[in-house]
Amino acid sequence: MNFIKRAFLSTKAKKGRSFLLLLVFSVILIFVLAGITIQSASNKATEEARKSMGGSVTLAVDREKTLQKPTENTDSSSAEDEGGKRPDPGSYQSTPVDLEAAKKIAALDHVASYNFISTTSAGAESFDPITSTDTTDTTSEESTNQGGPGGSEEGGNPFGKGNAQGDLSVMGILSTETLSGFTDGTNKLVEGEAITEKDKDQNVVLLEQSLAEANSLSVGDKVTISNPTDSTKTYELTIQGIYTTTASDDAMASNFSFLNASNQLYVPYTFANTLKGDTYANAVDSVVYQLDDPENVANFVKAAEKTG
Repeated sequence: MNFIKRAFLSTKAKKGRSFLLLLVFSVILIFVLAGITIQSASNKATEEARKSMGGSVTLAVDREKTLQKPTENTDSSSAEDEGGKRPDPGSYQSTPVDLEAAKKIAALDHVASYNFISTTSAGAESFDPITSTDTTDTTSEESTNQGGPGGSEEGGNPFGKGNAQGDLSVMGILSTETLSGFTDGTNKLVEGEAITEKDKDQNVVLLEQSLAEANSLSVGDKVTISNPTDSTKTYELTIQGIYTTTASDDAMASNFSFLNASNQLYVPYTFANTLKGDTYANAVDSVVYQLDDPENVANFVKAAEKTG
């Protein structure tokens, strides 16, 4: 223990140098601790920011596989596709996502929330959609000149057989509370209630404020819309809420009213499926899964693929 005594005496004898060394070591220690604290806070902030941004995964049908290729070779020797085959232009099939498969994936780890998406169009029966002069003129001209499917003179759908155009764009969802348009601030509910899972199988709708004001409609009123493929089929909906939107109109909105952001209706996915027909009885167009952390996206996708 003699060296400890000598060190103490040396420190006591050289107070100035000892104080200076103590000060230097203290400053170094403070900077080290400050660096560790800043790094820890930075990592925590990064993690919180990453989680707040969230990570989303969309389940939808592979579009490439919806274009069927014929089994026989084409006659064209210039065909560059594999095996001399090419997709049949009339073979496109819209295949919905099965709800049972979607719910099985929703039960996997790291799923914070999920939303069903089913989109279609509809005709406005008891009210007027937001339109422009161009839209009205174009619609009138098409009705007069083009007529029905294939341009017949008997009236009908000017967009060809099997296609439908309504006055309104209809989006069926499980909940507007987790829909990107409402979570990112593009849309904002100003009156009434949001659509949630409890509204499944209910004929309720959210209307955009401009559309509601133009038709003197308010929460609790009823509106009637028609089926996009059969205008004789009509449905009565109760206005559950009114929202505002800052979404930009599509460039073609002046020609087609259903592309106008004010003509966007939000309904429960079950009602949208009713408009779409029996094929969508237990299916939707897509499912969006919001994960608890973007870092878990890769593992979630692998787990989802294993469900088959």
